[in-house]
Parts: sequence; structure tokens; C-alpha cells
Amino acid sequence: MAARLRSPLFAVVVLTIPFLIGAAPRPLGPITDFKLVTTTAGWVVAGNNLLWTDSAGSDWSNITPPEAKERAIHAAYFLNATTGWLLLAPLPTGSIAIATESGSQLHLLKTVNTGQSWSSTVLQLNADDLARYGGIGHVFFGLLSQKCN
Repeated sequence: MAARLRSPLFAVVVLTIPFLIGAAPRPLGPITDFKLVTTTAGWVVAGNNLLWTDSAGSDWSNITPPEAKERAIHAAYFLNATTGWLLLAPLPTGSIAIATESGSQLHLLKTVNTGQSWSSTVLQLNADDLARYGGIGHVFFGLLSQKCN
């Protein structure tokens, strides 16, 4: 069942995503998340790419951190037009369920300059933690944003 997306950015994203990077059209993957943080600035997770617009979707920049080449984007959140976080999980599916018997590493990345640079913190989950939560997780950044205001 497809989710109904009620944002003016959605129409722009659907029409623009295949033509974002390079001269030749190439699909970047399905849109799994997006949000406007101002009336003109917002982000989109498409495939394993994080894209940013400051022009209400007229122009897009790929701000995917290099670490995402070896890990999958599991969640994204931007507090404002400069500060944001990404949670990267093991490949190939981005599911937190992919782990060894000793556990799994997640990477929490933060930017304070709209993706020009990223800092990284490794979050180690042991096998007991993964078993307790069924190995699947959702990320909620709401409390994080309240502490940062």
C-alpha cells in the first residue's frame, strides 16, 4: 500500500529525481523519506542517496556522505536548513536485523553545514539488544530536536 504524500515538494521530487545528477537521466531509487525544513529548503532520501534543495525543488544537490557507499541509509532527519543526522545500517538492505553473533554497528552521522561535511559516531548493538527488539528498528528524532533548540 503506497503512502499518500501531501507536500508540494512531492510533485517536484517525482518529476525531478530521474534528472538530478549528470546530463543523462538515471534513476536514483525509490523515495523512502523527505521533508521540507523551510518553505524552500528540504531533503529527500532516494535509494541510498540524500538529496538537498534550497530552491523548492528546482535544483538538487547530492549531499550523501561517503560512508553511505558501504552502509545503507536507514533514517534521516534535519532540524533546520543546516543541521541534520543520518543513521547508517549494514548493507545490503539497511535493516538493523543484519548482524553477526557479536552484534552490529550502526553509524550516526551529523552535519552542521548542510552536508558539506559529516561527523560520525559508531553505535554498537550487541546480539542481546538485537534479539530483544526483533532486529528491526525505527528511528524517532523528536526528542533529539527538542534538546537542540
